[in-house]
Order: sequence, then structure tokens, then C-alpha cells
Amino acid sequence: MSPEREITAGKEEHPQELSDLIPEMEYFFPESRNGEFKVGFFQRLEYVKGTLLIRYRPSKKKNVFFYTAPYRKGGKEKAYLSVPAVGSRETKIARWDVNEKGGASFVSAVPLALHKYTAPGNVSPLGWNRLSSSANWHRCHLIHGEMGGPATTWNLVPAPASVNKKMWDTYEKVMIGKVKTGTLLRQESKVSYHADSETTSYDHASDFAKHISVTFYEVTESPETPGELKKNNVEYGPYGENEEIRLPRVDEIEQKERWRER
Repeated sequence: MSPEREITAGKEEHPQELSDLIPEMEYFFPESRNGEFKVGFFQRLEYVKGTLLIRYRPSKKKNVFFYTAPYRKGGKEKAYLSVPAVGSRETKIARWDVNEKGGASFVSAVPLALHKYTAPGNVSPLGWNRLSSSANWHRCHLIHGEMGGPATTWNLVPAPASVNKKMWDTYEKVMIGKVKTGTLLRQESKVSYHADSETTSYDHASDFAKHISVTFYEVTESPETPGELKKNNVEYGPYGENEEIRLPRVDEIEQKERWRER
């Protein structure tokens, strides 16, 4: 047998115990040495330099692939786990709250689960309708739309697009990655707002968030009470607690209300 020979499903050379690997299905590969890319889409089994390896790609959008061992080191235990399917578990919102103006102030959820993305749609959270159409601001999910975060005023907060991107880069993609590996998580998000006195260029600066603080925890199922989830000692964050979200610039506020009568 050629050392570079590809092994494909359905041939007798294909190890029977690996027949549960399905092309283009997403798996978690804990033995992978490819840093953050331990979750990916199975492509095929190949012999590389005489060693049977799994070939997978971390994204369907990029033509990049990695190799990893199908078994854990030193044995025949499988070194892959199926990623929980979207909708196989439901995110449960534990609590949410708004401030006196109706702006999102707190939300917690446990467990987090994979869902089809929920876009903000036509929902207008506090402050959104005051922004001009040219303002590069987003309606940021407190609980991400791919983890069961709904499009509601208590889960959306207007912020510059750069803030939304940083939320994704700093912790949201990490959380989604952990959920894909089967880790149970609890998330708590808190929002504080600017004071009206922080600008004289327009009224009601308190319509806009000043800080979004997010902490998430790994949780485990209670052995004493089936279905009850308890925090363990693994905690992440808080993220964003000391990072101030700027107020809209004057040119980002609707023209009709930019300047107050003095």
C-alpha cells in the first residue's frame, strides 16, 4: 500500500470503528495540534507518511485544512467528538432586566446552546432610532444570536461596529467554540449607560451604553439533582468592564436633533 494512499469510506481498508466519521460533518478534535482550530469539518481519512490521519478543515468558507490523529495517544480511544447539532439543546434565559428608560441592563442564560443565527431585524433598542443612517453602529447582542440570543430590546444594545467586532474576537467566538466541544456554559451580561451631563451637543446621552460587561462560567450537571446546573471553578472575564463605549459623534446623530435650543 502506498504511504500516501487515501482511505475512503466504503473500502475494506477503512477501519470499521471510524465509520461514524461523516464527510462535511463538524467535529471536535481534542488531540489536534493546530492551536485554536480544534473544531472543523471532516473531509476524509488519509495515510500520510504511513500514518492514518483525519483530514479536516476549520471552515467551509476557506480552503485550508489540517491533519490530526483519529485515536488518542497510546490507544484505540477515538480522538473526536461530534459537535452538538444546532437545535439539539435549547438556550435557557435565566433572567433579564431593563433600566427605567427601557434599555437592556442585565441578562443571564444557562445553558448556552447552538442555534440558527437570530438577526436584530426590525427591533429598535434604546437609542437606535436616534442614530443617522450613515453612522457605522450595530445592534450588539448581549447573548449572541448563534447561542439563542433573541432579537429583543432587552438583548440588543447599540454600539459602534468596532465594539461589536471586539465582542466577537474577544469572547463570543471562544464561547461558541466551547459550546461546540460540549462544554456547558452560563453567561451574565451587564450594561451601564452614559450620564446626560456627558455632552452638551444633544440631549439624553443616557440613551447610549457606556460599558458592556460579560462574564461566563463553565457549569456541570448536579449529581444530586438531575437537570440542575452548577458553576464550577472555571470562570472567564469580566470582559469589557473597563472599556468605555464612546458616545455618538454629533454627525452620527439624526440631523433634526443634533443641536439643542439654548
